[in-house]
Amino acid sequence: MAKKELILKIEELISKGNELQDSIYISRQEPFFTIYKSRKEEDYKKWLQSIKRLVDTMFPSSIERLSPYENKISPENHLEILGILEGIKNFPEEPKNEIKENDSDKITINNNQNNIQNNTQQVILNIFIDAIRDEITGKELKELKEIMKNYEKNPEETKSTLLEKIKGFGKDVLSNIMANIITNPDFYSTFLN
Repeated sequence: MAKKELILKIEELISKGNELQDSIYISRQEPFFTIYKSRKEEDYKKWLQSIKRLVDTMFPSSIERLSPYENKISPENHLEILGILEGIKNFPEEPKNEIKENDSDKITINNNQNNIQNNTQQVILNIFIDAIRDEITGKELKELKEIMKNYEKNPEETKSTLLEKIKGFGKDVLSNIMANIITNPDFYSTFLN
């Protein structure tokens, strides 16, 4: 596809996206999340599939930018998708991949998946740690840390001691920790999928 045709196709998708933006409505409102739908569901799906195909085939560097927004209809996600299309239209050149050559073999180095996974794991870990810190006292936290020092030497005994200590904090503490984790925006958006 020639560059001019490609830009026209992107502009067409942007125009269609602008039309579809008004079709998004709240289908269900819950305390911790909102479900949106489109009044033109079939057109919306076709539009989104066209964008996915275009990005997959012509702009693979934008796949990761698009993926967080493509599976859930919402006004915010819709604007993000339109923004990605605008970015592609304004800067259609694909960035060069970092390539390491070994004799005649060419290998593309790509650590994005690992970085994303590590970042996601770190966010989840931080959510968990914050939830614990919000519900127990500094003294209780020190006690837990002290118990955990023996984990590598004797994991089973440490686990048993840790469980007893946590039970001693009371059911309310555990319930509050769970509620804090589940209601964290970074967690519940993943949890609902």
